[in-house]
Amino acid sequence: MTPNTLRGRLDVDIDGKSVPVLLNMNSLRLLTENEKIALADFDKEIQKNPLSFIPRLLYWGAVNMATRAGKTAKAVPTFEIFAAHICEDDEQFAELAEKVAEVFTGGKAEKSGK
Repeated sequence: MTPNTLRGRLDVDIDGKSVPVLLNMNSLRLLTENEKIALADFDKEIQKNPLSFIPRLLYWGAVNMATRAGKTAKAVPTFEIFAAHICEDDEQFAELAEKVAEVFTGGKAEKSGK
């Protein structure tokens, strides 16, 4: 079996609280199913509006991590709260976007971004 190279674990700071995010094949499944995005259109969606796409991808990664930990999606702040915190800090947004890029280019996103 080939290991999944599309995998990254990071944390997002939401109102002083660290919210764990796991980006992997399941988070992509959650994103594409819930946001009605065809996997073939993934690159187009990123290019079209990264200010929306990066928070959406991270949000579904947080839902994925909560689910894996046996929690419900309610353990994660709403998408609007999640996105508001990610987008209000230019440095955090840039750092998170870089970590997302590392995940999808085979790098490793391991530690938290604030």
